[in-house]
Order: sequence, then C-alpha cells, then structure tokens
Amino acid sequence: MNTLTRLINRLNIRQRLLASACLFALPLGVLFYFNIAQLAEKIEFARKELSGNRFQSPAIRLLNALAEYRIASVQPDNPNVFEAKQKVDGLMRQLEPVENSPAAALGFSDSALKEVGLESIGAAAIRAKWQALQAKPDLYESLVGDVRGRIGHAGDTSNLTLDPEMDSYYLSDVTSVAIAQTLDRMGAARTKLEPILKSGKVPASARTDMSVFSAMLKESDFDRIGGDLDTAIKENAKAARGPRAAMKPNMEQAMVRYKADVQALIDLAAAGGQGKAIGVEEFRQTSVRAGLSSLDLWEKTLAELDALLQMRIDGFAAYRRKIVLGTAISLGFALTVLLLTVGSVSRALAAAVTHVQYVAQGDLSRELPASYRARGDEIGTLANAMHEMSQQLRGMVTRISGGVAGLSSAASSLRDSSSQMTAESRSASDMAHSVAAAAEQMSANVSSVAAGMEQTTTNLAHVASSTAEMTSTIGEIARNSESARRITHDATVQARIITEQITLMGDSAREIGKVTEAIGAISSQTNLLALNASIEAARAGSAGKGFAIVASEIKALAQQTATATEDIKRRISVVQSSTAAGVSEVKKVSQVIFEVSEIVTSIAAAIEEQATATRDIARNVAEASLGVTDVNQRVAESSLVSKEIARDIGTVDHAASEINGGSGSVHSASEEVSRISETLRQTVETFRL
Repeated sequence: MNTLTRLINRLNIRQRLLASACLFALPLGVLFYFNIAQLAEKIEFARKELSGNRFQSPAIRLLNALAEYRIASVQPDNPNVFEAKQKVDGLMRQLEPVENSPAAALGFSDSALKEVGLESIGAAAIRAKWQALQAKPDLYESLVGDVRGRIGHAGDTSNLTLDPEMDSYYLSDVTSVAIAQTLDRMGAARTKLEPILKSGKVPASARTDMSVFSAMLKESDFDRIGGDLDTAIKENAKAARGPRAAMKPNMEQAMVRYKADVQALIDLAAAGGQGKAIGVEEFRQTSVRAGLSSLDLWEKTLAELDALLQMRIDGFAAYRRKIVLGTAISLGFALTVLLLTVGSVSRALAAAVTHVQYVAQGDLSRELPASYRARGDEIGTLANAMHEMSQQLRGMVTRISGGVAGLSSAASSLRDSSSQMTAESRSASDMAHSVAAAAEQMSANVSSVAAGMEQTTTNLAHVASSTAEMTSTIGEIARNSESARRITHDATVQARIITEQITLMGDSAREIGKVTEAIGAISSQTNLLALNASIEAARAGSAGKGFAIVASEIKALAQQTATATEDIKRRISVVQSSTAAGVSEVKKVSQVIFEVSEIVTSIAAAIEEQATATRDIARNVAEASLGVTDVNQRVAESSLVSKEIARDIGTVDHAASEINGGSGSVHSASEEVSRISETLRQTVETFRL
C-alpha cells in the first residue's frame, strides 16, 4: 500500500485523472468483453443448430424413401421397386463423409462416433448396411434404426434438443423427432397391413394392429406435432427478440392439409380396427397422402426453423454491432469529455499554483484570469478565494507601508527633538556649573567680609571696593539665573512637544498593531480555507489529490504570513515599549525641568534681594562707622543666603545632569524606533503591489 501511495504521489493531476479513468474503464471493458463473448456463444449456438437442422434433412428424406422402398419390395412384381431403390441410392449418396462437410463439429467423425459407441450411424456404415439389405431384407429395421439414430444424434450434438427458445425448440422437436417417427410409423403400418388388406381376409390380430396404429398415430404423433406447432407459433408471437410474422401464414396451409390427411388415416385405421371393411387401395392412398402431407409439413417446418435460426443469428449479430458501435461512441464521447475536463482542471490548477508562487515571492500585483473566477466549480471557488486573499494582502501591505512611513517620520522628529534637548540640557548644565562657581565665590567673599569686620573702620575703602566687586558678581549671578530660568522654560516647552510626538508615535504603533491583528485574522481565515480545501479534496478521493496540494501551498503561505505578522507584531511591541519608556522619561525630564525652573526662579529672587542688599551696603558704606552693627547683621544674612544659593545651584546642577541622562535615553529610544521603522520598510518592500 505504501509503495502504491508513493507511486500515486509521483503523478500529476492529469496523470492521476487519466489513470483513474483507465481503472474505471477496466471493469466496463471486462463487462463488454464478456457480453460480446456471450453474444458470440449464442450466435455459435444458433449456427450449430442451423447446421444440425440442415444436416438432418437427407436422413429424414432417406427415412421416408426407405419406407416406400420396403412397401414396394414386399409386393411381388411391383413396378415401383426400382424407382424406390433409385431414390434411396440418391439419398444415400447425399450422406457424404462428415469429414468433408461443415458438420464435422456435430460429432460424426469416425473417432467421435467410436468414442460414444455409435459407429453404426456413420454415413459409410449406413451405406454398407443398405447394400447388405438387398440380400438380407431382415436388416430393414436395423437400417431404419440407424437412420433414426443418426437423426437423433444430430439433434443432440447440434443443440436442437437444448434450444432455450420455446418456438425453435418445438419446431426442432417436429423436424428432428416427431415427423421422423410419424413417417417411420406410417411406413411400418403400410408394410404390415397392406398385404393383409390385399388378401381380403383381415384376422383379429390385424384389426388389433390397426387399432393400435390408429391410437399411436393419434396420441404419439398427430397430437404431438399439432401441439408443438401451435405452441411454437404462440411462443414466437411473444418472443423477446420479436416475432416472425411469416411463420404462421407459411405453415398454415401445410398444417391444415397434414391434419386433414393424417386425421383421415387415423379414422380409417380406427374403422378397420373396429371390423369395418376397408380396401387396400383406399388405405394405400390415404397413407400416401398422409405421408406426403407429413413430409410437406416437415419441409415447411424445416424452412421456418432455418429462417427462425437465421433471424436469431442476424438479431444477435445486429445487437453485437449495436453494442460495439454504442460502446465505441460512448467511449469516444467519454474520452473527449475526460480530456477536456483534465485539460480544464490541470490548466486551472497550474495557474493557481503559479499565482501562489508569485504571492509567496512577494508579488501581489498579479491576478488570476477572470475566466477562472467565473467558474461555478471548486476551481472557481479556489480562484475567488485566492483573489480575495491577494486583495486583502495588498490592502494590508499598503496600510502597513503607510504606517511605516508615519513611524519613520515620527522617529526622525523624535531623534531631532532628543538631539536638541540633549544640547539644551548640556547648556543648562554648563550654566549651572557657572552659577555654582559664582555662588562659591560669593560665599568666600562673604566669609572674607565676616573675617574683616574687625578692620571695618580702617579698611572701609577696601570694603567699598569689595562691595563693588560683589555687586558686579551678583549682577553676573542674576544674569546667569535669568538665563537659566529662560533655558529651563524652553526645555519645558520642548519636553511637552516631545511628549506629544512620542504620544503620536505610540498611536501610530497601536494602529500598526491593529493592522497586524487584521493580518493574523486573515492568515487564520486562509489557514481555515486551506483546511476546508483539504477536507473537500479528501471527500473527492483520488481525483481530488490535486486540490490537497493547492491547499497545502495556501496553508504554507498562510503560515509564512502569520510568521511575518508575529515578527512585525513583536517589533511593534518593542516600539510601543520604547515609546512608553520615552514618554515616561520625557515626563520625568519635564518634571525635573519644572523643578529647576522653580529653583532658578527662587535663585533669581534671592539674587535680586542680594543685589538690593549690596546696593544698601554700598550706600551705607559711607555711614559704616554709624552702622557697623547693622552691617554685621546683614553680612550674617548674606552668609546664610550664599549658602542657600550654593545648595540651590547644586540642585540645579543635579537636575541638569538628570536632564542630560534622560535626553540620552530619549535619543536611544528614537534610534531604536528608527531601526524598527527601517526594518518594517524593508519587509514591506519585499511585496510588489
């Protein structure tokens, strides 16, 4: 079974359909062969019957001639003896050696007759016994028995006694048995009774013989022949092959004459048996008429049997010709339909396989011919399904391509924004370092002022100079604080823009995710379609193997589509994760920038207050001698404020570092988004729309 399966799998659809057609045609061929063989047997059976019927004809005529010869030979000085002998000699010559006649198949060869112990019915044996009869008249009964045996053997070997058709069976009974028996019975009666009737003295034994002859002729011959012929005509009228309309008209006149003449002989013999006086001439003439009527009826019956058998042979031959012609026409039509079907299916499947191969290679621009989609069979269903699949794939790839373009644009914008945010965060960090340095310098100066308070009076000029320097420094700090406040405000606005762009990019990623889900759903539907096609192919059996191959191709394509969809979905998940992380980082950066902005605002306010205090110090330096106590208090306040400034600047520096780190993360995320968008673009470019 495995070997047969492997052999079948090597064949294409065309070869499988042709092989299936041959296998289906094989039993039809066998039935055709046996039907033709059966018809040939029937024809041969009928031909053999026809041959046997014709073969019996000389023997039956010989039987009648032998009866006439014996009747003439038992009467002294009968002038008809020589004529009767010449007639018998002529019929004897017609019994040619069977080896030289077409009846060799009837079993009359010397070897065949010897095998069944019937050597005495051979033509040579009968002629030899006829020659011996001239010297030994007592051989007559033996010779008549051999002739009747020859007739009976011919009936047996030629199937006449086995004929299954009722009309020909009863006709063959008349020609082979009944008429021969009648002629023999009437010849024996004439041979025995005519001499008695001629003497004029009819003993009781003779009357008994006449009564027996009348009864036997009536019951064994007359009734049998009449019944056989009536039955044959009735059966022929309802024969399945059709009646022979000329049978009854051709035989009717002979039957009427036979019945009248034989019935007259029966009545005459019955009257003689009852003791009535009958003349020998009357008996002879009645017997002769009855014999001639019987022989004429036999001739008519023989001709009708020949015609009936020939009609049967012709009918069987015509039926055989019809079968051969009908089978040839049917096979020709079936072969034409098969070739057209095979061509239609194989071409359609080849086109479908080619289309699937193009789709598998990424070429979605091709379409199956509209003629295939318009078909109403499974090929049309398959073509429509493949057309719909191509349309859906083309639409999905187009939408993915658009989504990839949007993702790439958003990634580029995110990359640019992250670069700008990184640059600005570096600038903010540098400014924070500058502010921190200034704050340390201010703290050192304030410490110097505190240390030199004891020399305030003597070093007032030096204090004025230091105060001017401090005023300048505080002005620088104020300017730097204002710049830091402005930068942090710009960073806050930029962070908000980046947040909006990353959110837009997340929405695009989610749209692409929906597209990939649609692709997965269509892939599942395609896989289900391939499964349904496999089930339909399994129901179709061997003829449907080709549909299973196409279904496997579609299933493989669906699996490839599902794999590609999963890969896209995984990459989009990475994009979504990166986008979410970017959004979170940007939010953190925004929060830090907001805090830095508040701190810078506080610093600016503090610096402004410091500037005011410094101006007060400069204004009151002239009055230093009067306000030393107030100066000491303000110096202490300045020391506290400078420490607070130093702490705030440290916070600003830390926030700037965090902003710088966050911008690096955003830049990395934007690079990952760009890489994924490039991968998606390359994947989409493998499809040709």
